[in-house]
Amino acid sequence: MNIVVTGANGFIGKNLCTMLAEQGYTDLIKVDIETSRDELAGYLQSADFVYHLAGINGQKMTLSFKKVMRI
Repeated sequence: MNIVVTGANGFIGKNLCTMLAEQGYTDLIKVDIETSRDELAGYLQSADFVYHLAGINGQKMTLSFKKVMRI
């Protein structure tokens, strides 16, 4: 099962990936700020499940926050 985790290097994302690995899930696709849009699109096409945890720290409901929510 291909599991995509956006925000994989954040606090919750890291802990989620650790827990999933401990549960025996080996097909984890970790997405972070270094992941390109093209890579993300490919990952999502092969995903069986997505944990969307990406965000921008310290932002209020501004344009930069809203941009994270669009793919």
